[in-house]
Amino acid sequence: MNPPPTDELLDELPWLRRFAAGLVRSAADADDLVQDTLGEALTARSGDRSAGDRPLRGLLGGIAR
Repeated sequence: MNPPPTDELLDELPWLRRFAAGLVRSAADADDLVQDTLGEALTARSGDRSAGDRPLRGLLGGIAR
């Protein structure tokens, strides 16, 4: 399974930032959560067959939670 294309991740970045800001208290923590989430998404998409079948936004939200 291939990781999502960079442009797909960049398209979801504003949404992910807003989502992360709603989960944590500080902007710095939200930035950290976004970075960790993107890293995990790349790993999940490349190593987990079921993750590759999920919509990207659903995958990112699930990881961030």
